[in-house]
Amino acid sequence: KGEKGEKKKESKDKDKKDKGEKDKEKDQVKMKEVKLKTAQHLTHCLENTRQIIEGIRSAKAAGSDDEQLVGTPEMLAKLQQMKAVLEKGGKFEGINRKVQIKPTKWILNPLDPEARPKVTEAMVVLKWGGSLTDVGLEQAQVLGERFRNELFPGDSNSFLRLHNSYRHDLK
Repeated sequence: KGEKGEKKKESKDKDKKDKGEKDKEKDQVKMKEVKLKTAQHLTHCLENTRQIIEGIRSAKAAGSDDEQLVGTPEMLAKLQQMKAVLEKGGKFEGINRKVQIKPTKWILNPLDPEARPKVTEAMVVLKWGGSLTDVGLEQAQVLGERFRNELFPGDSNSFLRLHNSYRHDLK
């Protein structure tokens, strides 16, 4: 009996540890990616991008060769592209832009294991909508025709008659 009782206690302790590990995994999942979509967040991101670019230019003007301050020409070009995309169209309206920040490296605080990890390196992904391509236009036309044919089977006159009747009813 003593062995069974000890095994049950060990099993419960293991379940508690597993639950704690799962909670930490959930925290890390939350930490994996941040999406900036609101106008306020995108404006803040644009302001920070401008400050970073200005800091790099100032460091170069001061003659610094420190890659931590100056960065690489590739990084500066990417930051300038990010700034240009975020500045496009003026206001941040609609669903045409978002920024994703994905941590790639982080460190844990050995003194406080409950503290959140500190991100030391992250990948920034900027997504934005652009102009409709010829392929996209063709796909939209095919899908539109398919939708119309499935919703209003038969000849195209039935769709036009329905459209005209609604137009007159709404006047």
